Amino acid sequence: MMKTIVEIPGLPSFDLNPNSRVHWGKKSEAKRNARDIMTAALKDNDNPVFIPDHPYEAAILKIEFVAGFKDRQRKNRDMDNLLASAKPYIDGLVDGGVLRDDTAVRLRYELVYRFGEEAKMIFTVTKKRRRF
Repeated sequence: MMKTIVEIPGLPSFDLNPNSRVHWGKKSEAKRNARDIMTAALKDNDNPVFIPDHPYEAAILKIEFVAGFKDRQRKNRDMDNLLASAKPYIDGLVDGGVLRDDTAVRLRYELVYRFGEEAKMIFTVTKKRRRF
Protein backbone atom coordinates (compact mmCIF):
# COMPACT_ATOMS: atom_id res chain seq x y z
CA MET A 1 0.00 0.00 0.00
CA MET A 2 1.17 3.50 -0.82
CA LYS A 3 1.32 5.95 2.09
CA THR A 4 1.90 9.63 2.60
CA ILE A 5 2.80 10.77 6.12
CA VAL A 6 2.87 14.44 7.09
CA GLU A 7 3.69 15.77 10.56
CA ILE A 8 2.46 19.23 11.54
CA PRO A 9 3.67 20.84 14.79
CA GLY A 10 0.97 21.86 17.25
CA LEU A 11 -2.76 21.17 17.36
CA PRO A 12 -5.34 23.12 15.32
CA SER A 13 -5.87 26.72 16.31
CA PHE A 14 -8.88 27.34 18.54
CA ASP A 15 -9.98 29.85 15.92
CA LEU A 16 -10.77 26.85 13.67
CA ASN A 17 -13.03 25.23 16.25
CA PRO A 18 -16.69 25.25 15.14
CA ASN A 19 -17.67 26.53 18.59
CA SER A 20 -15.26 29.47 18.58
CA ARG A 21 -16.85 32.89 18.62
CA VAL A 22 -14.31 34.74 16.52
CA HIS A 23 -14.81 37.29 13.78
CA TRP A 24 -15.27 35.69 10.35
CA GLY A 25 -12.13 37.44 9.10
CA LYS A 26 -10.00 35.91 11.84
CA LYS A 27 -11.48 32.47 11.19
CA SER A 28 -10.89 32.85 7.45
CA GLU A 29 -7.25 33.81 8.07
CA ALA A 30 -6.79 30.78 10.35
CA LYS A 31 -8.17 28.49 7.62
CA ARG A 32 -5.87 30.00 5.00
CA ASN A 33 -2.88 29.66 7.35
CA ALA A 34 -3.69 25.99 8.06
CA ARG A 35 -3.90 25.19 4.34
CA ASP A 36 -0.62 26.99 3.75
CA ILE A 37 1.06 25.10 6.60
CA MET A 38 0.02 21.76 5.07
CA THR A 39 1.11 22.81 1.59
CA ALA A 40 4.49 23.97 2.94
CA ALA A 41 4.94 20.68 4.84
CA LEU A 42 4.32 18.74 1.63
CA LYS A 43 7.00 20.78 -0.17
CA ASP A 44 9.54 20.84 2.69
CA ASN A 45 12.92 19.70 1.37
CA ASP A 46 14.30 19.09 4.88
CA ASN A 47 11.60 16.50 5.63
CA PRO A 48 10.66 14.96 2.28
CA VAL A 49 7.12 13.62 2.02
CA PHE A 50 5.98 11.07 -0.56
CA ILE A 51 3.58 12.78 -2.97
CA PRO A 52 2.03 10.43 -5.53
CA ASP A 53 2.31 11.10 -9.27
CA HIS A 54 -1.50 11.15 -9.39
CA PRO A 55 -3.72 12.06 -6.41
CA TYR A 56 -5.20 9.10 -4.56
CA GLU A 57 -8.68 8.32 -5.88
CA ALA A 58 -9.68 6.71 -2.57
CA ALA A 59 -7.86 6.67 0.75
CA ILE A 60 -7.95 6.16 4.48
CA LEU A 61 -6.84 9.25 6.38
CA LYS A 62 -5.53 8.59 9.88
CA ILE A 63 -5.10 11.73 11.94
CA GLU A 64 -3.20 11.45 15.20
CA PHE A 65 -3.70 14.41 17.49
CA VAL A 66 -0.82 14.37 19.96
CA ALA A 67 -1.33 16.61 22.98
CA GLY A 68 1.87 17.86 24.58
CA PHE A 69 2.32 17.41 28.30
CA LYS A 70 2.30 21.22 28.68
CA ASP A 71 -1.04 21.60 26.85
CA ARG A 72 -3.49 22.99 29.42
CA GLN A 73 -6.54 21.90 27.40
CA ARG A 74 -5.33 18.33 26.74
CA LYS A 75 -8.09 16.59 28.70
CA ASN A 76 -10.91 18.75 27.36
CA ARG A 77 -10.64 18.05 23.64
CA ASP A 78 -13.74 16.99 21.78
CA MET A 79 -12.82 14.63 18.92
CA ASP A 80 -15.48 15.87 16.48
CA ASN A 81 -14.35 19.46 17.04
CA LEU A 82 -10.73 18.42 16.47
CA LEU A 83 -11.73 16.83 13.16
CA ALA A 84 -13.67 19.93 12.11
CA SER A 85 -10.70 22.09 13.12
CA ALA A 86 -8.39 19.92 10.98
CA LYS A 87 -10.53 20.39 7.83
CA PRO A 88 -8.30 23.15 6.35
CA TYR A 89 -5.28 20.86 6.74
CA ILE A 90 -7.17 18.13 4.86
CA ASP A 91 -7.96 20.69 2.16
CA GLY A 92 -4.21 21.31 2.02
CA LEU A 93 -3.71 17.61 1.20
CA VAL A 94 -6.07 18.09 -1.75
CA ASP A 95 -4.29 21.31 -2.79
CA GLY A 96 -0.93 19.53 -2.53
CA GLY A 97 -1.96 16.72 -4.88
CA VAL A 98 -2.12 13.88 -2.35
CA LEU A 99 -5.92 13.43 -2.47
CA ARG A 100 -8.23 13.91 -5.45
CA ASP A 101 -10.87 15.31 -3.12
CA ASP A 102 -12.16 14.77 0.40
CA THR A 103 -15.69 13.59 -0.32
CA ALA A 104 -17.25 10.81 1.73
CA VAL A 105 -17.15 8.29 -1.13
CA ARG A 106 -13.37 8.76 -1.51
CA LEU A 107 -12.11 9.21 2.04
CA ARG A 108 -12.46 7.39 5.35
CA TYR A 109 -11.17 8.73 8.64
CA GLU A 110 -9.40 7.12 11.55
CA LEU A 111 -8.90 9.47 14.50
CA VAL A 112 -6.49 9.01 17.40
CA TYR A 113 -5.91 11.24 20.41
CA ARG A 114 -2.88 10.60 22.59
CA PHE A 115 -0.27 12.34 24.74
CA GLY A 116 3.36 12.97 23.85
CA GLU A 117 6.31 15.25 24.47
CA GLU A 118 5.28 17.90 21.95
CA ALA A 119 1.86 18.79 20.55
CA LYS A 120 1.54 17.78 16.88
CA MET A 121 -0.72 16.28 14.27
CA ILE A 122 0.30 13.31 12.16
CA PHE A 123 -1.62 12.81 8.92
CA THR A 124 -1.21 9.34 7.40
CA VAL A 125 -2.90 8.90 4.01
CA THR A 126 -3.09 5.28 2.80
CA LYS A 127 -4.17 4.64 -0.77
CA LYS A 128 -7.12 2.32 -1.32
CA ARG A 129 -7.78 0.47 -4.57
CA ARG A 130 -11.28 1.84 -5.11
CA ARG A 131 -13.95 4.07 -3.66
CA PHE A 132 -15.91 3.03 -0.59
